[in-house]
Amino acid sequence: MGQVRKAKVDSIASLTVRLFEAGATWKVHQAMATLQEADVTCHFEVGIEADGIVEFEVNFTGRVDKANAVKSFLDPQIRNAVETDFKASYSLAFKQPLSLKDSSADAFSKKLTQYGVARPLSRRSPERYR
Repeated sequence: MGQVRKAKVDSIASLTVRLFEAGATWKVHQAMATLQEADVTCHFEVGIEADGIVEFEVNFTGRVDKANAVKSFLDPQIRNAVETDFKASYSLAFKQPLSLKDSSADAFSKKLTQYGVARPLSRRSPERYR
């Protein structure tokens, strides 16, 4: 978040987190499901090859609470797959822009890390926040 603050960005209205590994995504999913300060939309794009399965694809976009059943279905499929192509994203639209002038962003970051999300918000370029 230091880069964003140095760029003198006052607040963040929206944020997108992109992931490419199922295990990390499920940790993020737990954190996203608890957020009350933002409306969270989840997107999964998954391709699976397994024994007897030539091609299996799932595309889901919806509210994070509606994604729980999809996540529960996908997790064992991915674990048993021979090959997977996994992409996920979580788009957050903050109900009130997340202030970078006080401790709000740090509290938000801490909330995400309690679920095992490593260093949220720290590797984004300031242009993404405007």
